[in-house]
Amino acid sequence: MEKRPWPIVIIALLHFFEPQAKLLFYSWLWDVPVGRFITFMMSGKNLWGTFMFLFSFPIAGLAIFAVKRWSLPVFVTVQVLTFAQHIHDSSLSPSRFPPWMVGAFIFGNLLVTTYFLLPAVRLAYVDPRVRWWEAKPRYLVRWPVRLTQHGQTWDAVIANVAQGGFFCEFRGTVTLDTTQDLTATFAYQDFRFDLKGSIRHSRFDGGKSYYGIKFETIPSSTKKALARCMRTLDKQGFDRKPAKENPFKAFWAWGTTLVTTGKGLFPEYHAKQVQPEVAKKKVA
Repeated sequence: MEKRPWPIVIIALLHFFEPQAKLLFYSWLWDVPVGRFITFMMSGKNLWGTFMFLFSFPIAGLAIFAVKRWSLPVFVTVQVLTFAQHIHDSSLSPSRFPPWMVGAFIFGNLLVTTYFLLPAVRLAYVDPRVRWWEAKPRYLVRWPVRLTQHGQTWDAVIANVAQGGFFCEFRGTVTLDTTQDLTATFAYQDFRFDLKGSIRHSRFDGGKSYYGIKFETIPSSTKKALARCMRTLDKQGFDRKPAKENPFKAFWAWGTTLVTTGKGLFPEYHAKQVQPEVAKKKVA
């Protein structure tokens, strides 16, 4: 999966469209034409009420969809203000806001708030390491790379590359100093890179040595060049991980899994692993 968890996306969308749904519901419930209802809201007689009606839930939806550390405080604040607004409206006009309706709204708000405060869901908002959808795609290539460290050089092959680093392999046992930075020099078509990097992963298997390199202190111009290079790989059809998803097929698969197995209601997290991927096509 390369996108946000579907429950988060769906709940965010429901919050975005909540004002329109509420407008239609109240117009039907009170038998008031939609145009007249909108005119009353825009009259300026109750600016705070109009703000809460039109913007509170879209703001909460934006916070939900963003999945950042600030998201939950913003979301909970909106829910508290909405709770207070429901109580205020019911006290002023119990005939228009009967207890059963206010109770239903509050129950729904509490249900959604509880969902986002569950540890499995809350984790995505407080720990950026588990947000798999924020990771840049890794393109499977076979590029020669020269690594320089402590005045020594080694030739290796980049097995997969991303905007933030690459994974390379050596023939035989090559021991690099994992505590020190190195310089990586590689090229593709018109792109030439000479970048400082740190070793984040290393392993030895099957007579080969594997290292995961993260780029460090990249100048702005080089970042842009790396981004253009990744876009070029994407346009040229290089295999990538994660693979591109068709959103409709992904949604159908998620819904089917949810209905048949009960799984998918909460995000599932997996330990990040770096594998020596081998390109299936496009050898540079």
